[in-house]
Amino acid sequence: MARTWFITGATRGLGVEIAKAALRAGDNVVATGRKHADLKASLLVNPNDPESVATALHRALIMPKDERKSRHRELLSAVQRTDISQWGERFIALLRKPERRRTDTLAAE
Repeated sequence: MARTWFITGATRGLGVEIAKAALRAGDNVVATGRKHADLKASLLVNPNDPESVATALHRALIMPKDERKSRHRELLSAVQRTDISQWGERFIALLRKPERRRTDTLAAE
């Protein structure tokens, strides 16, 4: 019997690796992340709004099997295009740009 995983931060890094492993095992994954553009078949949800979370979870649970399978194929393909090595390389590249981090920090203040 398939399990259902609820994974936060599943856009990259450890979260995406856990999601990949669960999907490969045939489990269902409900995942949150910030980069919706990379995961167009996902359901949008505002994690700060309990009603939004509940609505998205309900929609996922009652979704017709054909739609679930179609979304699953598209999302799995998107997730598989990024592996932990690519995430690490991007992370290291950002760390090597101290002027960018400094600018981003100042802009946020």
